[in-house]
Amino acid sequence: MRLDNEETLLADGDFLFIPAQVVHGFSFRTGSEGMVLSFPLAVLRQMRPASAVLSQLLSRPISGRVDANMARLIDRIAEGFAGNGAFRANLLVALSQALLASVCAAGQGASPEAPARHRMQEFDALILRRLGDGCAANWQTFAPPRGRVLLRR
Repeated sequence: MRLDNEETLLADGDFLFIPAQVVHGFSFRTGSEGMVLSFPLAVLRQMRPASAVLSQLLSRPISGRVDANMARLIDRIAEGFAGNGAFRANLLVALSQALLASVCAAGQGASPEAPARHRMQEFDALILRRLGDGCAANWQTFAPPRGRVLLRR
């Protein structure tokens, strides 16, 4: 697992929460098993009650051991995702938020880590500086629901 420019190894039973805008990549060994869950930003932003502590925790990587409650929630998310029917989306959002709350609870007890360098934010800032330098004539922007996309003309 790579976060920004740092390698991180996950052992059996570990989890890693990666916040939005952190550059990351996966490298899986042959025969390894696990689950990668990707949550829409709206699921994180709609967690209630909102608090500064929750926002702070969800803005940095969190790692730890999967406890029994997290394992049950992960299994339920997989079952819900595979199923269908009325209120499936509601069930998945609720289970996802319960899992994220459990991840935050695990991260709250950990010593505060330095925030990730957020290479995507650095990249966005570079683009904005370059657009301000008069390079905008060669680029056009639009804002889809999940973020900004730049297209070269």
